[in-house]
Amino acid sequence: MWTAMRGGGDPGYADTSRILAEVGTLLATETMDGGALSGRRGGVLTPAAAFGDVILPRLEPHGITYTVDGDAPQGVWFSLPK
Repeated sequence: MWTAMRGGGDPGYADTSRILAEVGTLLATETMDGGALSGRRGGVLTPAAAFGDVILPRLEPHGITYTVDGDAPQGVWFSLPK
């Protein structure tokens, strides 16, 4: 399965900082009882296992989206917006 991350800037700098800010906000506000992340347990988790679909709506206002592109590679591995 191939997925694509699309964003509004350099994924190694601009988009990473936006993602980190949203993850920090999510951890600060949604890990309490009743929050979107409450009850999740584990040791070392990948971002997908830790945040699941909870983080995706928080990234969309920043122009960062993730899509499933099928079973075969499509396009280039990395490109900056034009």
